[in-house]
Amino acid sequence: AEKELAPIVLKNLISKPFPDVRFHAWNLLALLVRSKTVAQMVMPSDEMREILLDFSSETESPARIGKHSFVKVIVAWNGEWLASFLDEKVMWLLDEYAKQGPFWVPHTVSAMVGDQAA
Repeated sequence: AEKELAPIVLKNLISKPFPDVRFHAWNLLALLVRSKTVAQMVMPSDEMREILLDFSSETESPARIGKHSFVKVIVAWNGEWLASFLDEKVMWLLDEYAKQGPFWVPHTVSAMVGDQAA
């Protein structure tokens, strides 16, 4: 069931539904990515990496908290795999975001996002 549900949740996040829906989508995805199989399905998505590295993607507090919950879970449950998959700078960003909280914005976001896009 998780393999069928994860793509639907990801699609909903990418389509940018109402903020209250985004909060629930992030939290549902946080539950699903405890499975390494789901994490390996979700994280290779370019759209997911874009959303994760866009620190202005969530304008409402609950959605920011939901996104942060997702990042904390993906780092805690799949950090080792992520570190082998993601660029070192991106992994550092996710680690810091998980530690610092939902309202943290790195000072060098634009430079790091530009590096990842290249």
